[in-house]
Amino acid sequence: MNGSRRTFRGWLRSLVEPPAPSAPPPEPARPAGPSALELVEWVPEAVPGAPRAIAEQVIGTYRAIGRWPLPEDFLEVAAEHQGVRPSPASFDLPGGFVQSVEHLLHFEPDSFSNLVTRRFPLEGVLDDGVIPFAECLGSDVLCFDFREDRDAPSVAYWSVDTGLVPLAASFTAFVALLHD
Repeated sequence: MNGSRRTFRGWLRSLVEPPAPSAPPPEPARPAGPSALELVEWVPEAVPGAPRAIAEQVIGTYRAIGRWPLPEDFLEVAAEHQGVRPSPASFDLPGGFVQSVEHLLHFEPDSFSNLVTRRFPLEGVLDDGVIPFAECLGSDVLCFDFREDRDAPSVAYWSVDTGLVPLAASFTAFVALLHD
């Protein structure tokens, strides 16, 4: 009898008290093999005058003055390959159209392909929280879209003809879409 009272009391207590926090579920194991970022070759010779690899202090300065925190996967690539073209570089747009990345924007001062400078002529067109990070053929741009999630921006394509077209949930997911 005494044992059943404890069980009943425990049950009653569980209805009144919030449950103890449980451990978060384990993250799924990453599949073996290279990530999408490792499958792309970054071609500096494709862009005349491509800037050199950047120092961590330059990225640190951008983080300090930048209003939008660039994603770590992009910064990982930009630190070694700023201003260069990925190979493969093509990606699909809705309606069966294909576009190509011309080059990543960079952190070098005094250039139209600088991350900060490239946004300037588009400020009146792009929504707040949409930040260009790469130039496409025809001067269209790839952008980080921070409007839904400030810490994990999605990737979108912008052109004067189409406006903003969502492409991928992250930079790494976008790189996985690249093809010949």
